[in-house]
Amino acid sequence: MFYNSGMLITIPFFLVLIAIGFKVVAFHVDYSKSIYKTIVDVSEWKVFFDKGYYGEFLTVRYLEGISEKERFLANVYLNKANKEDQTTEIDIIYVNEFGIYVLESKNYSGWIFGNDKSTYWTQALNKNTKNKFYNPVFQNAGHISALKAMLGSRYDKTYKSLIIFSERCELKNIAVQTPNVYVIKRNSIRKTIQSLHQEPILSEKDISEIYNLLFTRTKVGEEMKKKHIDNIGMKIGNETAKAFDKKILLEKTAVKQQGEQQEKQEENISDEICPRCGAKMVLRTAQKGINRGSQFWGCSNYPRCRVIQEVSNEVRMLDD
Repeated sequence: MFYNSGMLITIPFFLVLIAIGFKVVAFHVDYSKSIYKTIVDVSEWKVFFDKGYYGEFLTVRYLEGISEKERFLANVYLNKANKEDQTTEIDIIYVNEFGIYVLESKNYSGWIFGNDKSTYWTQALNKNTKNKFYNPVFQNAGHISALKAMLGSRYDKTYKSLIIFSERCELKNIAVQTPNVYVIKRNSIRKTIQSLHQEPILSEKDISEIYNLLFTRTKVGEEMKKKHIDNIGMKIGNETAKAFDKKILLEKTAVKQQGEQQEKQEENISDEICPRCGAKMVLRTAQKGINRGSQFWGCSNYPRCRVIQEVSNEVRMLDD
């Protein structure tokens, strides 16, 4: 036991406090060296405690120093392409002489399943806990469309979409065939981007122009941020309403099918009575054997009663 100011503290708890202290100090030192602190309008401690910001910070740290001509932008608010009344937020944009890299950061744990065709992907934390989230490939495609609308067609062939997941997750079954789209874990980002470097396609002037145009959209007011949050809320609400409508439609379809099936069964019920148990006879179709496809009357108490009657009204018993 450890005694301190009249309080008894167990050694394991004391060691946990020390570990947390070391983590805080290490983060502070690393954060002070990072360019991330200059490209976001949030406090250092909000970055430390907020999972989303912390994931972005770690992503930027992996990227820093890849190129001498690199520029970073974070939390860029743009109007959606063809939807001027709606906004979209891009997590990180990394620009160097080899292209414009649009990064969507997902600081998730668990197993991740998805492909570039489905509307939603799945996060499995355990066999009983699964969460759905919007396809990040679609999400980032929307970001790139907004960028193209703002920057013009001049840079259309320079974009690359990167979906960055935490090292804490496992990409179990990811199928992506869309060109210039890469779904990777954060510790692979540097190697992936370096592998995409072939011939320079952007001059220093291009990089500065892109940066200056987009920088103004990182320093947006609270009104723009609120508008963006409201847009997300409306989207979620609409998706919930659509899901509810779909559920109601499926329920109505099931009831209708059940009713049609019942009507069909009633049409196939004979006025004839089973000579063995007294139940009504039902028209059925043989599924196998030499009489496959032919119809016969069978007792509605099958399999408890196995009496059948041919259409010619000859009554016999099924073999047990």
